[in-house]
Amino acid sequence: MDFSKSLHNFIRDYAHLGDTEKPLIVSGILLALKDVVFFRTYDTYPDDRLPKFILDTIKQVVDAQDIPNSKKLGIKQQYGFFQTHTKLIEYENSIGMSPLRKIINDLGEHVFPFVSIYHDYDIVGKFYNEFLRYSGGDGKLGIVLTPKHITELFSDLAQVTKTDTVIDPCCGTGAFLISAMHKMILDCAGDDDAIRRVKQHGLVGIESQPKMFALAASNMILRGDGSCQLFEGSCFNESHARDISKLKEIRGGKEFSNRPNVGFINPPYSLKGEGLSELQFVKTMLDYMERGGIGIAIVPIGCVIESSDLKRQILEEHTLEAVISMPDDLFGKSATVVACIVVFTAGKKHPMRKKVWFSRCKNDGFVTLKHIGRVDHFNKWSKIKLELLDSYATKKEVPGVSVLKEIAHDSEWCAEAYIETDYDDVHELDFESTIKDYLAFLHPEVEPETNKIDSSGWGVFTYESLFKISRGMRVLNRDLEPGETPLIRCIKDNNGVTDYINLPPIFEGNLISVNYNGSVGEAFYQPIPFFATDDVLVLEPLSKSFPRFNMKIGLFLCSVIKLERFRFHYSRKWNIERMKKSTMRLPILPNGDINITFIETAIDNFRFGDKL
Repeated sequence: MDFSKSLHNFIRDYAHLGDTEKPLIVSGILLALKDVVFFRTYDTYPDDRLPKFILDTIKQVVDAQDIPNSKKLGIKQQYGFFQTHTKLIEYENSIGMSPLRKIINDLGEHVFPFVSIYHDYDIVGKFYNEFLRYSGGDGKLGIVLTPKHITELFSDLAQVTKTDTVIDPCCGTGAFLISAMHKMILDCAGDDDAIRRVKQHGLVGIESQPKMFALAASNMILRGDGSCQLFEGSCFNESHARDISKLKEIRGGKEFSNRPNVGFINPPYSLKGEGLSELQFVKTMLDYMERGGIGIAIVPIGCVIESSDLKRQILEEHTLEAVISMPDDLFGKSATVVACIVVFTAGKKHPMRKKVWFSRCKNDGFVTLKHIGRVDHFNKWSKIKLELLDSYATKKEVPGVSVLKEIAHDSEWCAEAYIETDYDDVHELDFESTIKDYLAFLHPEVEPETNKIDSSGWGVFTYESLFKISRGMRVLNRDLEPGETPLIRCIKDNNGVTDYINLPPIFEGNLISVNYNGSVGEAFYQPIPFFATDDVLVLEPLSKSFPRFNMKIGLFLCSVIKLERFRFHYSRKWNIERMKKSTMRLPILPNGDINITFIETAIDNFRFGDKL
């Protein structure tokens, strides 16, 4: 899926499509590829006939779905640009074909097989989200798309089953419905009738924006679910409320109510106080639902902190069960929204004296990698989620993490207001850091006092006598995709690691990287195989100088190497020739060899050395 960046750039540079059309061209082509005839024959069509062939195929695929004709028409209208945007079929010499044909080929090769395998993945939403990142986003609409691990968490919190009916009244591209459908189908355990019931009656979505509605519908159709009960229009539309309250299904020859008993929502977020409050959307979702159902929302924490009449109205008709504070950067480093998850029981007035479970999940294990975004790179989320679900199920109180508290409409609905500070988690470092910072403020001219190292008896060595010195390899960002290999660039922190990429390592581990460019002279010990760019020099210890080499020796050498930083800068880089002739001083034995044992012992005795 990470080829979405290169696809976005290609569509921008060659097809010249607007931001709203970029995800539509992806969903439209994927719908067309779903048709066997199109899949097998599109490459035989000339460029001038290809747009009509695509549009006709999309219409056939949509018309075959068991949805009202009015909805079909609304979906098909969004793809009309295939025939009107002539830039799509202009032959490009640089790629040897038209942009449209290139996009079809790439989607057919890289994405369409993925759709048929990963039914729990919001494929269209992924493209939509990535395209927003690269083009500046839908900020004016207040659209904040929900990360996949959060849509899955909702289904786990609600414990959805094959007999449930799930509603998302602001469904966007359908991410919550897709996650719910995946969990519900797993619960079917291969029962075809149960799976059919899930797809025909188990999912209800409402979306007000026509283009987004088309994306949601295409997403569901791609999963073989053209019968999903999607409604186009505002969730505040009274006709939708009537229709959804009257939903029925036949089981065993008898008619049963199919009113949703599970609700998920990530409402549009108000911008600078403009528009509807997020809680209005939450209340509307709860009002749609069957009495006793579970409704879960993710909203800006600000809307549940302040007293409001909407909070009062919600508690008059529904029960607040839990509030979970989420990571500040859940929606990305640049996002300004700090979110929380709120859990309700629908249709039952909040009881007096009821205690609500408040919890903090401020660390979901995800990290932000440059050019990639927020990912669970170290696979921590699974364990964190299990602990969170267990605590939620038992309403466990944990100092500094979770607490049970009675609330009212004028209370703050957030864990931070009630959780006691965990004084059992206080460390000396908390005080030492404060003292150090204050002393630096009072006496900026004074260097911090530390014990000096006696280096008077150290020997002098040239770098070329100690190391085989190599330079990294140039790589283009467009060639990078997420993977397992650390990418070392010329930065001054994070051990030089900027990303984890799909390219194979070009250096073994247990080496030292030194910045030749950028933050020149920064040195890092690299414990595992890695890929270094051409702004980085890599030092491989020679066995004649180092009969053994390990992390402790590497860290000691890095500290010595960084003493040379003052010599180099952007105009005087530390290139290979300069480095070969550079010298360093190291502890030595009487015979002049490097005293490796002294180095290892010194590292052990330095502060924090015992933690290595």
